[in-house]
Amino acid sequence: MNQIVNSFVEKHELIKENDHIIIAVSGGPDSMALLHYLMEQKEWKIQISAAHVEHGLRGEASILDMELVESFCESRQIPFYYHQPNIKQVMKEKGYSLQEAARYSRYTWLEKLMLELDASSVALAHHGDDQVETVLMKLVRGGLSSLQGIPVTRPFANGKIIRPFLCLEKLEIIKYCQENGVEFRLDESNEKDAYQRNRFRKTVLPFLKEENTNVHQIFQRQSEWTREENHFLQTEAEKAFEQVILKKKEGWVELCNKSFLLTPIPLQRRGLHLILNYLSVDVGRYITSKHIDDIILLIKSKSPSKEVHLPAKIIVKKAYDKCLLMVNGMTNGGFSPIMIPLTGIVPLKQGKITSEVVRNASSFFKKDTSVFLGDLSRLATPLYVRTRLEGDRIIPIGMDGSKKVKKIFIEEKIPVMLRDSWPIVTDRDGKVIWIPHLKRSDVALIDERTEEAVKLEYEKKE
Repeated sequence: MNQIVNSFVEKHELIKENDHIIIAVSGGPDSMALLHYLMEQKEWKIQISAAHVEHGLRGEASILDMELVESFCESRQIPFYYHQPNIKQVMKEKGYSLQEAARYSRYTWLEKLMLELDASSVALAHHGDDQVETVLMKLVRGGLSSLQGIPVTRPFANGKIIRPFLCLEKLEIIKYCQENGVEFRLDESNEKDAYQRNRFRKTVLPFLKEENTNVHQIFQRQSEWTREENHFLQTEAEKAFEQVILKKKEGWVELCNKSFLLTPIPLQRRGLHLILNYLSVDVGRYITSKHIDDIILLIKSKSPSKEVHLPAKIIVKKAYDKCLLMVNGMTNGGFSPIMIPLTGIVPLKQGKITSEVVRNASSFFKKDTSVFLGDLSRLATPLYVRTRLEGDRIIPIGMDGSKKVKKIFIEEKIPVMLRDSWPIVTDRDGKVIWIPHLKRSDVALIDERTEEAVKLEYEKKE
């Protein structure tokens, strides 16, 4: 076993001389074997510490696990650190399941400990059988990167996570413990069929091993190759999406549909994956390959205006030649009426309105819908700015009758996601007199009799 692991460590450059490695030790055979194995590698000249999380979920058995690890470390003068999080409190605060809360607590504490000790890496005892189970579970679920499985190493805190045992199967680890007198404890929850991983371990994995005893090596090789290929394609996707992304701000990303559809399909998928990861940390937990397909179908659809709602509070909206991906509520700029002073500035989420009273108003007149000029003597002041309401209408200049604000938005091809935050200016009676950048009503038009006029100018944020 030593030779297999040593070759794996060397191939992936997991450990170098003088590294300080924190070993996450649960007390089970895998992590106890890893602790013993790294302890024995004197020629590597590394420093090791053991870290144990007592989740408080299995009563006395959980305490006995911690005591076993502590006793092992004490007898061999290995620094030992432990943590006892309040898992139920984490579940309540984060809305996580039991397993999610336990995982969050472990990794949060390990990151903190790694920074405190200025360690080089955290070693985890995942093995080849874990890799097979993980890949199969992701495939069944429809995960975005199913074949990648568990990474051999990844950045973490001020260093990295390493998994030196991914080259081994479980039986090799048990045999190592027996041959080296390494004590361990078994977690009875690993036998419960309530957990999906346990079902794969007890039913699917034995079948695969009957077909090929080295199936864990095949899955590990496939995982590594897929990860390398995906890294290359992701780099290409980032380059391609420089032409696809029109705007990008916290909480939302706007795409050009035409440029997106001209992008090769494999890069479309990876580009969307990158955007979704940018929008939400929960993408890995909730978003599947089906959701990616749903977005592509939305963009391809002939409907000019359509939307889909995804998990992780993500909304995707198509509006004519654009598509907006956003976290729910990030672009909802609806607000109640705000009084516009005759002289001053009204800051808005999407821009600002500047107001002043001017004389000789005709000299300011220009056919620019970003500016409103109204005869002060014929305006029902004060004026207000708000967002649209159901049934809003305006009488545009040159029209005999009124027109729905909703219809104006449609005719002007204003994206659906922007309509709820678009400013609407009314007089004191609530009559719509101006939709900045779109329409001005026939109310209080200036002429040769106008002595003073209210000048409003709307400036949108870029």
